[in-house]
Amino acid sequence: MTLIPALLDQNRDAVSVSPPQTFRPLGDFNHVQIAGCLKSGYAIGRTSAQRRGLKYEAKVQKWLKKQLGPEYMVQPRLEVLGRSYLLRLLLPDGLLMLSDVATIIEIKSQHMPESYWQLRHLYEPAVRALPRICHVNCLTVVKSYDPAMPYPEEIERVFDIQDWVLREHSKIGVLRWQ
Repeated sequence: MTLIPALLDQNRDAVSVSPPQTFRPLGDFNHVQIAGCLKSGYAIGRTSAQRRGLKYEAKVQKWLKKQLGPEYMVQPRLEVLGRSYLLRLLLPDGLLMLSDVATIIEIKSQHMPESYWQLRHLYEPAVRALPRICHVNCLTVVKSYDPAMPYPEEIERVFDIQDWVLREHSKIGVLRWQ
């Protein structure tokens, strides 16, 4: 009997994965605001792998803008005011806000646990605090997907982004795009 990989992904158990060494949790905060957006491709990679990743991200951003329309924000600048009145800047790769549902998008060359920590522990709490937001979806767009890669929670494979962003989801979505 042959199992379909997408079904395996849906039923795969979550694996305990530590945050990256450089990860800084969001912590307590008082206020969040969107303070504008940056243009895709603003960063310059130091290594060839970083340059390839940024080139892939620029292509994905162009495609996402075309697929999701003017409501899609490329690299929105989220200013988070902490309880100690220190300002922290968060830059998710993308944000789509449709009425009361927001979708945070993170773009990676390959599916990896770092996206979980960024989406669930940085961007999601901040976006949830924005006015009129009742539900937050999290989506990772990847060039390469390996279902054997350890990930801290079950994922949902995404095959149609336009349909997926219109509904509420509890699992992080993973869309493979080349």
